Order: sequence, then C-alpha cells, then structure tokens
Amino acid sequence: LVGSLGRIVIGSLTDRWGGRVMFIAVSLASIPPVLAVGAAATAGSYPLLLVSGFFLGIAGTVFAVGIPFVNSWHEPARRGFATGVFGMGMVGTALSAFFTPRFVNWFGLMGTHVIVAVALALTAVLCVATMRDAPAFHPNTDPVVPKLKAAAKLPVTWEMSFLYAVVFGGFVAFSNYLPTLIKTVYGFSAVDAGARTAGFALAAVLARPVGGALSDRIPP
Repeated sequence: LVGSLGRIVIGSLTDRWGGRVMFIAVSLASIPPVLAVGAAATAGSYPLLLVSGFFLGIAGTVFAVGIPFVNSWHEPARRGFATGVFGMGMVGTALSAFFTPRFVNWFGLMGTHVIVAVALALTAVLCVATMRDAPAFHPNTDPVVPKLKAAAKLPVTWEMSFLYAVVFGGFVAFSNYLPTLIKTVYGFSAVDAGARTAGFALAAVLARPVGGALSDRIPP
C-alpha cells in the first residue's frame, strides 16, 4: 500500500524536484526500514516487523521517479523502449530471489539486511556522482491537488490503473508466492526455490524492453 499510494506523493515531488534528487532521497529513505526489518526478524518481534515493513514500502515508490526521469531524456517515439530498459531494473527481483537465501546462509539474517542497506547507500552515491536531470526538465510548482482532481476525472486514469493492478499486481503476487509454492509442493530448499523464482522474474525482465519497443510502434 505504501509503495503504490506513495507513488502519488513521490511522483508529485519528482515533478517539482526532479528525478536526480528524488532517486537519492528514496534510496536513502529506504535504508532505515531495511535495517529495521532485519532487526525485527533477529529480535523475533512481529509488531516491529509490521511497522518497519510498512515503511519499507517507500522503496517501491521509486518507479514514479524513474518513469518521468527517463521520459524527459527521450523523444516520444523512443519512450516505450527507454522505459522498458529502465524497467529491466526489475532484475533486482531475480537477484534478490537468487542471492537472499544464500546471503542468509553465509552472513546471517541481520548481515544480509546490512548488505542491502549498503547497496542502497552506494546507489545514492552513484546517483550523486552520475545522474543529471534532462535539459528539458522544468520544475512544476503548480498545486498538486487540482492536478490530481483533473487526472481522477479522466476515465483513462482508472482504466490504466486497473490494467496495471492486474498485470503488475499479478507479477508481484507470483514473485512472493512462488518460493512458498515451490518449497511446500515440490519440497525444494529455500535456496533452490529462490533460484527457480529468479528464472520467473528474469523472464519478465527480458520482456520489458521488447514490450516497450512494441509500444513505440503499435498504438495502445
């Protein structure tokens, strides 16, 4: 819920501050919840896990930063492919499914979360060093609420939200469900289940630029 509804807020802030600032902000803001989730699991505290997991949803809002950031660098005829390449960042889902069980075996539960936190910090540093907003970017300081009301009145807003919920929602559901299914039904270990889930996520990653390139050529 935080990752989805938070995109409305983060998307509006991206219009105002630009993708570079917001990539850095979201990366850094995701570090405390990652460490808190690890601490909650280590301490065996379910309430703390729920609270920290709630705030971990902040990381999911980065999609609302990347799409306008990438779009602003490309002409409309190339934006489908460009955002498809950006969407290949979903490979993180595959990498997580493959490496997280192994990291837990090698470094322990809290150690694994520390590694993820360090990766987020390095991502923020990389953004500081290399990212620049497109020359075409101009901060939009118009009030947010009227823009949201105008968008909510367009049928296409709700149509696309429904389609996205079904398609990407299905992907998220299976990404979370498959490891449990594979372990429970087929008796694989957590490591082997993660490896097979990674294959599922990898197929989605490879399909994104293909779908983006098709969307540049075929009307929606």
